[in-house]
Amino acid sequence: MTGKAQVLVREHVQHATWVIDGNQWVPLKEITYPLATDVIWLDPPLHVWIYRLFSRAIKKAFSESGSFYKDFLNPKTSIIVLAFQRRKKKSRNWNKMLERDSRWQRVTDTAAFLQSLENYRRQE
Repeated sequence: MTGKAQVLVREHVQHATWVIDGNQWVPLKEITYPLATDVIWLDPPLHVWIYRLFSRAIKKAFSESGSFYKDFLNPKTSIIVLAFQRRKKKSRNWNKMLERDSRWQRVTDTAAFLQSLENYRRQE
């Protein structure tokens, strides 16, 4: 993460409301985590996660250059193997965070979660 990006994030988190996605967790957690009011872990059911993973891997294998996606079935370089390894580790770590920090919420039913957000928005 570049210094410019961190400066930009520091400016934005000073606003009353902001959202950051999980892909930026590690490089920005020192800036965002202390200020976050909620941390939402979107954890879809395994069958949904697997379907999306394979769909992305196959699509990228045929649309992007580079061997990383071209050999997605090779166990040493596979995006699929890597994703399973990371999912297991992240689940373990995030379950610990759920126990330690009341700001954490685990959402497994994303449709219900999105509906609850819509209902909340209508009440405002």
